[in-house]
Amino acid sequence: MWHYKTKTLRQTIILLFIFLTTCLKGQNITTIPISLNNSYEVSAIETVDSIFVVAWKEDRNSAPVTQDGTNKQVSLSVSNDYGLTWSTKKVFDDLSYDASGNPTLCSNAFGDMYLLYMTPGFSPWYAKFDLFKSIDHGITWNQLTTPVGYPLGSGIFPDLPHLILNNDTIDIVYTEYIFPAFTSTIKIIKSSDGGLTWSVPSILSIPYDTTCLGSCVKRGFDSTVLVSYAHYMNGPINFSKSINECLNFTVPDSIVGNAYTNCCNPSVTQIISSSISSKIGIIYYLPHGNYEIHYIGSDDYGITWHTPILISQFGSLASGAFDNNDRLYITYSEWLPNDSLSFNYKISDDNGVTFSSPVRLVGSQILSTIQKEIGAFSTTFYGSDNKIHDFWIDWRSNNFYLQHSFWETSVISSIENNLNIAVNVYPNPVTNKLNIEGTSPLQSVEVIDLLGTRIFYADVNERNTSIDFSQMTSGVYLLQIHTNNGILINKKIIK
Repeated sequence: MWHYKTKTLRQTIILLFIFLTTCLKGQNITTIPISLNNSYEVSAIETVDSIFVVAWKEDRNSAPVTQDGTNKQVSLSVSNDYGLTWSTKKVFDDLSYDASGNPTLCSNAFGDMYLLYMTPGFSPWYAKFDLFKSIDHGITWNQLTTPVGYPLGSGIFPDLPHLILNNDTIDIVYTEYIFPAFTSTIKIIKSSDGGLTWSVPSILSIPYDTTCLGSCVKRGFDSTVLVSYAHYMNGPINFSKSINECLNFTVPDSIVGNAYTNCCNPSVTQIISSSISSKIGIIYYLPHGNYEIHYIGSDDYGITWHTPILISQFGSLASGAFDNNDRLYITYSEWLPNDSLSFNYKISDDNGVTFSSPVRLVGSQILSTIQKEIGAFSTTFYGSDNKIHDFWIDWRSNNFYLQHSFWETSVISSIENNLNIAVNVYPNPVTNKLNIEGTSPLQSVEVIDLLGTRIFYADVNERNTSIDFSQMTSGVYLLQIHTNNGILINKKIIK
């Protein structure tokens, strides 16, 4: 019981800090630096255990950027207090070429973390993917089998990887470039044993399999897997989905037409998916001399689409997220007439049919005087602390610092709800009896194995219960606790 009270007290202190910060600053943004080295691509997630993880590509020191892209590394940091403080960064690899890196993070229902990134070879046109896994909230990482690699001289270069997880099944969607023909294909590989062995890569981007420009992948709220990519040279924005864990995808649908005037290489940057409904959206660019940021939304998983809407005519890389009321937030950088760069967000309550006027996030080191260039990478998610969290590269004085900014939304915090229905589960690891004690009545409990099979279920309708693990095989299980007020609590259990 001491552990339970300590954890509840810790959450209360964190919430009190957040509350006081909000009262003192109103709706102002809070910005916390993560890295003062020159930083580039960034990926960030929140796990089921409310652990924040961010991985990024950066210089090995604060030296100026080199022309050939040398002096790079992939770094990672973890936060246990909703991004208020961050752990000492962990360095994974030295990167020799600027084309390498592209870190991507993902987490499964057990809270296990996966990190995937590109590792260079002896040429800028050779690379492989390295995959790591952590089962202890990012303290230690184990390298898994290399999923993709091509020999030097093959003229094939994998790029832009994305991870999709379902318990112990791992899917990687990536772009395969072929030189010197400069053709490309969206491909997918699968591991059904946690990354020990991998399938042969299969083509995903038919019928546009020769000129695809990158891809973005997202899992919907009901496990539907969504994929979007652009067609090279004035082509359409394509969308496809899978309802059977990436075994089959629908024929790609051209959701935004082709023949853009004076437009070369349209690019999809992110798929956004609601956590409570079938609303999704796609952020994409049309480089009409400047970089126009556009958004197109769908309320029915891509069966029908709204009319595309312009977010910014002079934009840089953008990202977005839905909150728990399906309110949409789009964050983006925008060039200003005086050659400075502003950081903004827009809000939509109808999934991109209309947007609010832009809100410029000034006062927290957001407005930066820089040279007019494209390349400020960012990623956004809605956290369980009822805040929008954005991880972005701040271009200032020719330095590219990684920043973490966050601000309040209008949704009742799920953390505050969970404080009222806190559940203590012990012992963990368990040998025989697992005890579950709640502060309010629990509706039901169930245990799921790594294959996704339910091996135990019981109606509870009281605050305390227990589960007999004595006959279960040693391993990792997912405990799902359903409360009477509709809250689902996930716990990773080790036998």
